[in-house]
Amino acid sequence: IAFGKDPARLNPFAMIDAETAARDGDYREECFAMLASVIGRMCRRRGRIDDVEAALIDEAIARAWEDAGNDADLGLVQKNLESAGDRRAADMALALGPWRPGGAMGRLFEGGDTPALDAALTVFELAELKGRGDLQGVVLMLVVFLSTQRMYHGPRTRPKAIVIDEAWDLLSGEDSKAFLEGAARRARKYRGALVTGTQSVNDYYANPAARAAWDNSDWVIFLSQKDESVELLKQEKRIHCDPGMERALKSLATVDGRHAELVLHGPDGWRVARLVLDRVSGALYSSRGPAFAAIEKLKSEGHTTEEAVLRIANEDLPEEATGGGAQ
Repeated sequence: IAFGKDPARLNPFAMIDAETAARDGDYREECFAMLASVIGRMCRRRGRIDDVEAALIDEAIARAWEDAGNDADLGLVQKNLESAGDRRAADMALALGPWRPGGAMGRLFEGGDTPALDAALTVFELAELKGRGDLQGVVLMLVVFLSTQRMYHGPRTRPKAIVIDEAWDLLSGEDSKAFLEGAARRARKYRGALVTGTQSVNDYYANPAARAAWDNSDWVIFLSQKDESVELLKQEKRIHCDPGMERALKSLATVDGRHAELVLHGPDGWRVARLVLDRVSGALYSSRGPAFAAIEKLKSEGHTTEEAVLRIANEDLPEEATGGGAQ
């Protein structure tokens, strides 16, 4: 699902299960709290929502749900804020204008056509929204909210995961921190996991939301890190790092086209491993120029993605070009 290209909609009220919300107060309050974080981000793109503003948003959400249920939208929240008789509520209603139906960004957040997430794997692509950081951040939060909703309704016997790749610049601020902590708690409750990936350990201390992801993670996988990042990890006690683990972290290496060494750290200790990919997986996942360009060329000639990947994987290109081995 590519936002900006596909007609997907992310009206948060349409994501809530009305029957469950009617009988389960904890579920309803959990949904409203996560929704309040999203609307807080819309209303305060810079800075933090204070306690009074948070209470006004909570009341506007509750009234919107009571009046319209799944048919509620951000326009109704805006009207509730406007009628609150408070200057701060009026300011937030004004800030919510671009997000409501009819607003500059409102098309994404109206109606009930939310993605079903019935497939085993659903990928959300935010690249089309690049350069619109506030919009990307809100969309990411709503994708996570939608995913936790689907986790709630999925069988407890089936493991589930939300994977966020390189998105910490989109999740800044205290509202995002509270939201992410809520998502992590909810995922764990329904046999789910929140998986995040970034280039450096230091990125997890760039803002409160990233720190929340780190603090809520039982498992951490380290690929090759700079020595100074390892030293900082040890000095600031971000993770228990004994001398053996420190040496292992500093020794990690990636051999292009062959393997990537890693340290896997979990509740029962740590160990060293290697990631090795077959040529097909290497070609499929590779973002390297030669392989990526070759696959795109074949697709432009009428081949399917699967046909293009298999052809590139089986050609006599060097493994460094196909990505065979590891990335």
